[in-house]
Amino acid sequence: MTTNLSDELEEALIYLVKAPSQDSKKGKKVIEWFLNQFNQEGRASVVTDKKQVYNRVPEQFKHNSPHIIFVYTDDEILTKLSEQVKLRIYSELQTILFVKTNDEKFNFELLYFTRNSKVKDYYEQLCSDLNQEEILFNGLNDRPEETVFSINLNLTNLEDNNPCNLVALGKQFRQAVSALQAGKQIIFLGPPGTGKTELAICLCKSFGFSYDIVTATSDWTTFETIGGYLPDPSLATDGKSEPLNFFPSIVLHSLLNRRWLIIDEINRADIDKAFGEMFTLLTGKNIKLPFKKREGEKLLDIVIGNADEIAKYNELEQDTYRIPVPEDWRMIGTMNTFDKASLFQLSYAFMRRFAFIDVSIPTQDDYKNLLTEKASILKNEDNNIFYTECMKYLEGIFAPRDDEGLAKIDLLVGPAIPIDIIKYLYQRKNFINTMTDKHEIKLIFLEAIEMYLYPQFEGKDRKHEDILNLITEVLELQTVNKTKTGKLLGNWTGYELGL
Repeated sequence: MTTNLSDELEEALIYLVKAPSQDSKKGKKVIEWFLNQFNQEGRASVVTDKKQVYNRVPEQFKHNSPHIIFVYTDDEILTKLSEQVKLRIYSELQTILFVKTNDEKFNFELLYFTRNSKVKDYYEQLCSDLNQEEILFNGLNDRPEETVFSINLNLTNLEDNNPCNLVALGKQFRQAVSALQAGKQIIFLGPPGTGKTELAICLCKSFGFSYDIVTATSDWTTFETIGGYLPDPSLATDGKSEPLNFFPSIVLHSLLNRRWLIIDEINRADIDKAFGEMFTLLTGKNIKLPFKKREGEKLLDIVIGNADEIAKYNELEQDTYRIPVPEDWRMIGTMNTFDKASLFQLSYAFMRRFAFIDVSIPTQDDYKNLLTEKASILKNEDNNIFYTECMKYLEGIFAPRDDEGLAKIDLLVGPAIPIDIIKYLYQRKNFINTMTDKHEIKLIFLEAIEMYLYPQFEGKDRKHEDILNLITEVLELQTVNKTKTGKLLGNWTGYELGL
């Protein structure tokens, strides 16, 4: 279907198509047209190759404009465009216009996705004979605007139906939901293996958001979290030199792609050094980075903040590179309390921007029931010696009573570690000569804790003797086995290194 665009809009789009790629103001006429016609912001982008889709769509969507136009040249590009657009629909979006153009004649074919607005009325007049089946994303128009990216969960019956099949984490899930809905970022803290990361992922999925997940390190600076200057091959003019340009990193990348951010082991980073300007941003205020974004010959100030607030900057002059922070964007951190004393301390400025939720060890009954359930895969129809011996060791080490196992030496870990051990034992038993040799079963169980439990005690040199004595007692190790496993434990605790 072909149709005639209004003269002003067609002129603006033709200018956009014909303008040199280095022209940083080629979209200015489209922006002016939307402002003059509707007093609203609208943007446009030309996509002539499928590879460009993955750059052009995020580039347009990062501004949270209510109206977007994509000019494309063939149907394969349209397919890719529609796939990427579906992933990024946001509540402020009112219309998307897809314009297919023949570069030689500038005949335009229009497909569009709209919500009620003045621009929608205009498009419908412009395309009055458009068949409803040709409208992309048919059915999405019926979704209420306020629920497209709203945070709204049915929180009933969580006691009986724990989300994502997580064990004994219903309370923490409800706490997190309430904190997120109240506008806070959150940090889960607790011993290793309690399900902190799984809970963070569960929240993202429950709210319907895609997410990025990274692990903090002591080397982090604002370069890793916010971004910095790197050579930009696309700006090379002589085929050799590559001018520097600003490239976003972890946090800004998640904002530009409208994805929640999960940071594992967040206290492994030096918070003040790593997050810098983010302190201000997390309070809802705008920040201006000490960098410039190069677009063509123009250097733009980089502004990050609330989408409505940063829209006040003079966009027509193209003097800012704006990164909006959606109201529904969230950051979720995890913190291993085993490391709390030895790793970087969280500053008060950082802490008051988060809600902290304790993800503790399950109760004694929950823990033992879980171990019994998971270890059932170790049972054998002929005899259960392997299962019985393994359960004796599992309960002896991981029993959560205050006067037993790891709890006695204040190093109790979450159920994820013994579950990994059980999975290993299930596979390892295939290589056992006989399932009834208790000594062989003991050595195989020792293998498992050396592989899965000992790494949790990294740097715990002061607890080395307590850990070794516990393992020796529970497994009834002989001197030769105690000496050998003590050396392996020391590789993690640092005991033999005198640290």
